[in-house]
Amino acid sequence: MDDGPHALGDLAHVSDVGRGGFVASLGNTRAAGNDYHLTSHEHTDWNGVYRALAEAAGATAEIVYVPSEWLRKVAPRAQPGRLVHLPLSRRCTTTPRPRRDLCFRTVVPLVETFRRQIRWMEETGKLRGVDEEPCEDCLVGALGAPGKDRIDDPRWVDENPWGNNTEN
Repeated sequence: MDDGPHALGDLAHVSDVGRGGFVASLGNTRAAGNDYHLTSHEHTDWNGVYRALAEAAGATAEIVYVPSEWLRKVAPRAQPGRLVHLPLSRRCTTTPRPRRDLCFRTVVPLVETFRRQIRWMEETGKLRGVDEEPCEDCLVGALGAPGKDRIDDPRWVDENPWGNNTEN
């Protein structure tokens, strides 16, 4: 089912999963031989994810909906993650087994998860400003042009962020 921006998703901070899942399972006889799906207790859709990211950055999200088929046509290499992950609804839960066996619960809210990521990117010099990341603006600009099947903006680069040459 293609729910797009309203697709449900659950993100958990690595410290919650590490502490509450991995460390809690070490030497834990209740956990022996079991597997667990560990995710946040905070559920949202992709609109909520982008709003939380904007809040963490001290901004307001300006959400623009881009048709998947158009995106597939104009950006075959740059967009595989969006085309695979964004349309799918997946609401997961960690109850009751992880709560019972591991006493698992998340403590890092989504906004704080993004704040920590932004802080790390600043500290390591990996944070790029909007003028260094023009691709989203290029996409939105081309989307508004009627009959466009390509992006003419000279700043546009259609490259896969995962490094392969996926065409679809």
